[in-house]
Amino acid sequence: RVNTVTVTGAVYRPTTMAYVPGQPAEEYIRRAGGATTRGDAGRAWVAQPNGRIATTRARRLRRDRSPIPSPGSVVTVPERDPNDRRGFGITRADLAQAGSILAALIAIAGRR
Repeated sequence: RVNTVTVTGAVYRPTTMAYVPGQPAEEYIRRAGGATTRGDAGRAWVAQPNGRIATTRARRLRRDRSPIPSPGSVVTVPERDPNDRRGFGITRADLAQAGSILAALIAIAGRR
């Protein structure tokens, strides 16, 4: 019986480490140096020794639930899709444009 968990993919130090009962996949990823700047730890998945694939479960208003690897599992952190623009993605240009519009609206409202 294998008593290790392997962490691969977009992490700073892909490695095989000792299995710790009940430890979530995100902790194994952290112990492997964390996800690289190109890594997407939120989409990490675990290949269990029985062939089952476990992924992170998103839950409303609570922290996402990280899968729990079994001894002999492989935790994989995929790379981010460079075209994926998840999140707000507010840039300086967006803020400058919003500020200009707000200033114009204030100037117009002040004339009345």
